[in-house]
Amino acid sequence: MNKRIVLVWLLAAGSLSAAEYFADAINGNDANDGLTEATAKLSLKEAIALANTGDTVTLLPGDYTNGVETTSSTYSRGYISKQITLRSENGRASRDVTRIVGKYDYEGGTGNGKTGGMGDNAVRGLWVTSAAAGTVIEGISFVDCSAPFLTGAGESTSGGGIFFGNGGLTSTAADNLYVVDCAFIRCQATRGAGMYGGTSVRCLFKGCRHTKYGAGQRAGSTYNSIFDDCHVVPGLGQDTKISGGVFGYMRYVVNCTVINCEPRVAASLTGNLVNCIIQNNGDQTLPQDRTFNCVTDTSSMTSNGCAVSVVYGMAEVWSPMEDDYRVNAGAKAIMTGSADWLAQIPAAYRDTDYYGNPRMMDGTVYCGAVQAVTDETGSGVAFRLS
Repeated sequence: MNKRIVLVWLLAAGSLSAAEYFADAINGNDANDGLTEATAKLSLKEAIALANTGDTVTLLPGDYTNGVETTSSTYSRGYISKQITLRSENGRASRDVTRIVGKYDYEGGTGNGKTGGMGDNAVRGLWVTSAAAGTVIEGISFVDCSAPFLTGAGESTSGGGIFFGNGGLTSTAADNLYVVDCAFIRCQATRGAGMYGGTSVRCLFKGCRHTKYGAGQRAGSTYNSIFDDCHVVPGLGQDTKISGGVFGYMRYVVNCTVINCEPRVAASLTGNLVNCIIQNNGDQTLPQDRTFNCVTDTSSMTSNGCAVSVVYGMAEVWSPMEDDYRVNAGAKAIMTGSADWLAQIPAAYRDTDYYGNPRMMDGTVYCGAVQAVTDETGSGVAFRLS
């Protein structure tokens, strides 16, 4: 078995006897017992079904497109109802080749959802119940995952990549799912296109789309993550001033990079936005009483008389079109953040940035998810994905 990150504070008593099960999207077979790589299950849902509390399900490289679970009249590739670890074979190193692939639906139902690929038969990535609090999901990409667009529905339309149903929107219980070194690519939902609930750490949210709240994540917290090109589903976006929020009802957004998103960065932000790079988005109006040590290229903030620390400056990120999110030499993001806020980050990830590289911990830190700096000549910051 490959080495993996062990989250000590999440291990349950008796976990020394925990089992490991395997899925293989290329060579697996759901008739197998799933106990070894050679006898791996084919589908994600069948591998997860084997696991008990404290067990690990390891996904071998491949695109997981088989099998669906039905929950609240919607479909998901997997359903987790016990505290487990779901991981790729080599964690972060396997992320881009281990993909849970959902489904857009342009035909199902009679509502408007099918216009944007959110028909009744759309398939999200994972549905995680409150009974699975403490679950860890590591090193997996969620691609083209979609919740349906159902009029008047709540949870069933939420969490395109991952839905976590634990506690209220602002409850600390909403943090108790740990999603680490994952990517959410072109995921969509009414609420929380990438994730609804949970704690995302060192994750990438790219090209995700929503119709109402949270183009990236809604509820929970996020640390050292990147939100790039998140926006409203064309033709389905509701009140764009509200619906454009990359974040909705988030508790903590710490050391994140938010770029190229439309039309709004923060809607209904109940926690704090700290040590972030916020650049080249649509409406960057930020809550003045909840924004600290951030770098932005506009000075638009809601005014309520509270003092904040925000620096204005351009050209912070090297080349997001190439998925290179380093900061440029001389950028205002360098040494602008406060290390005091890092106490909010789960301890196992506090000393590393988005790429897993060491973070300086001497009182001040760089803003953004990436601590590395480049001074390459003639970089030119690439914005606006086409």
